[in-house]
Amino acid sequence: MQDVMQPIGTPDGLFHDGNPATGQLGTIVSALWLNASQGAIRSTQSELLAVLAAAGVGIDPGSTTQVIEAIKKIAWGGTGAARPTTLAGYGITDAYTKTATDSQMAGKANVATTLAGYGITDALGYRGELDSAQINTATNIGIWRVLYSGYSTTLVVSDAGGSVGSVQTEYAHTGLVRWRNKTDGTTWSAWRNLATQATTLAGYGITDGATQASVATAISTASPPGLVALFGIALNTAPPTGWLVADGSAVSRTTYSTLYAAIGTQFGTGNGSTTFNLPDARGVFFRGFDNNRGIDVGRVYGSEQGDALASHTHTPPNQTGIAATVSSSGVKTLGGSSYDVLANVGYTGGGETRPRNIALLACIKF
Repeated sequence: MQDVMQPIGTPDGLFHDGNPATGQLGTIVSALWLNASQGAIRSTQSELLAVLAAAGVGIDPGSTTQVIEAIKKIAWGGTGAARPTTLAGYGITDAYTKTATDSQMAGKANVATTLAGYGITDALGYRGELDSAQINTATNIGIWRVLYSGYSTTLVVSDAGGSVGSVQTEYAHTGLVRWRNKTDGTTWSAWRNLATQATTLAGYGITDGATQASVATAISTASPPGLVALFGIALNTAPPTGWLVADGSAVSRTTYSTLYAAIGTQFGTGNGSTTFNLPDARGVFFRGFDNNRGIDVGRVYGSEQGDALASHTHTPPNQTGIAATVSSSGVKTLGGSSYDVLANVGYTGGGETRPRNIALLACIKF
């Protein structure tokens, strides 16, 4: 069969009548397009005639149903054949018919409804229902539903090596789960609660894990409240978690109760009731408290101390050929004349005395 023929060569692919009044020309049909149309029509006719020939249908110019009749004959077989209703009618030879399938399935087991139906012999089956009195004498092996008000109760009776063992479980609407047991004709044991979902490590029997409390204690021991440390974090960023900048600020005695318990009002009373002051470690060096050693005598714990130089003297050199003596008060006598030693010594230095250092951010643990 030929491909779809091309439309007429007008802008919209349609035929148009001419209009003498307006000077509009009609569509010009070329020999090329007519030949193409003729070829497409003949090709389609040839295809349809081939279908008729394959079905053994002769050409009848007065019939409009020959093609569909031919298709039915080819698909269903035979002259005037109806739609097949069997596998053989469609020429299928490698499938079971319904009758053959029924024959093959005859005698096969249906879906089992019991354990025994599946050949299972080592499982307890459901036996039925018992009331609260019948459970005391039940000896038939199996699983029983016990009729209790407000509880979902199950009784399991099993073979305990020649004896009959019974285990009863109860689940209350309150969420309580408990159980009891007995053997043969003995009395029931006391009710025992089944373990609920544990909420602690100990509840799961874990003895080598760290609880939240133990971790908190370890952290507190490693960095107890009141510890002051230096940090090299970026300037103007928040201090590390659990730390405050030691800048002398007044903070809440309630919010930072652990730190308040550790340092109290040692560095300031805040507003006197609800706040207290942090130590102000900005721009100063740390010095260990003397604590009666005798080096920094009279020092108050937590107090700030200004800079100072140790007491000392400066002695100018002797003048050549001039006898010199120095009194205990620091006055030096040269050739019989007295001079103030300090008046002859120059000075140097800045506004404080300090060692080489680096500026870091001092923070206090809360």
